[in-house]
Amino acid sequence: MCDLYLFKTEENHKVDIIKLKMENDRENPQGGVVREIKNPFFAVKKYSDFDKPSPKYGKPVEMGSYSLDINKKFIDSDVGLRYYIQPPNLQKVYFDLNHGFETRHIKERGRDINILYWIKGHMGTEEASERLDADFVTQRGLLTKLMLTPYVENENEGWYIAVTLFNGTYYLNEVESDEKKERERKTVDDIESCRGWKFEQYLTADTSNGKPNTDIPYNNCEGFYKVVKSKLKNHSLVFSGEIDAVKVDEVKGNSYVEFKTTKEIRMGQRYLRNFQRYKTKHWWVQSYLTGTKEIVCGFKDKNGIVNRVHTFKRADMLIIAKDAREPWKPNVCFNYLDLFLSTVKSKITHDDYRIVYTLKWNPHKPVMISPPLRDSEFNFLPEWYVAWKQTAEGARVHVSP
Repeated sequence: MCDLYLFKTEENHKVDIIKLKMENDRENPQGGVVREIKNPFFAVKKYSDFDKPSPKYGKPVEMGSYSLDINKKFIDSDVGLRYYIQPPNLQKVYFDLNHGFETRHIKERGRDINILYWIKGHMGTEEASERLDADFVTQRGLLTKLMLTPYVENENEGWYIAVTLFNGTYYLNEVESDEKKERERKTVDDIESCRGWKFEQYLTADTSNGKPNTDIPYNNCEGFYKVVKSKLKNHSLVFSGEIDAVKVDEVKGNSYVEFKTTKEIRMGQRYLRNFQRYKTKHWWVQSYLTGTKEIVCGFKDKNGIVNRVHTFKRADMLIIAKDAREPWKPNVCFNYLDLFLSTVKSKITHDDYRIVYTLKWNPHKPVMISPPLRDSEFNFLPEWYVAWKQTAEGARVHVSP
């Protein structure tokens, strides 16, 4: 038995969702919380440790942008920017997300250092309006993983991070573990994993008045990224995040949108629960970090066909999640990130671009830190970046004897 409800946000924006009675849905919310053991990087005993007033997260400020080409090569321009082309009737579409799967162009992600190219080209030069002045430099995807850690239940959703302190800034980069590489290799041949990229193709064009072309091979290589600066409590952040498309509005002004797909929640209780408990928190965190306010969602059936599209306000994710049993909370996410960043600052103090510390976490286990690793396979700051930064900023670099 189910009832259709309408939820309203402060902006009086309506959200349609099927609400199903979910008796006995009392899953343990502590699955992803690290437990206390002897000498971990840090340990938290229980979920409630994070459920306290949230540290302030400053309004994200866009510093610039860059693109990646079909070979995932850095381009210092917005050539990769796509424009959102809204269908005439969002409730009556036919998007076959299987179309073109055989001709897809998919590459493994690999190590992401593209933000370093952007920093070199735009900060610390004579023409630059400002220099790099950040506690942390990283990618949005990594910050998202950290913020979702308290709620992780899947054994495959741990993380492995390399950290280097160089000239007062902590650089964080995800380690390409063998397990992660194997999962990405499987993604290339998994049609379900590729359907999201096809969905974007149905809704975007190269120009604001163009038409989507779904006959060309889709890929996960080309993209448009914006570089953002913000602050969480006393931690200044500079990071990059992919932007799916820009929505042109001559009255309200242009804005960025995220594209997402999910199983049609009308198919049953399990799909609704997944949407409320998992999708909403991931979409909200990802969008909130970069200041994206709209999420365009395609609801797909079991055959990978989208028959309706819904535009959610970012705030809608909170409204929908509140209706679930033991809903996730934004303050928990931000408090965990604050704890992580504070611990990095307090325990990693060796300022040397040749030294890397690795932090590894798996669900139900503590966060573990490696000893300092010098000139190892985990080093990710390129020599050209180090040399440029030394010259551009005239900084004294600390190198171990």
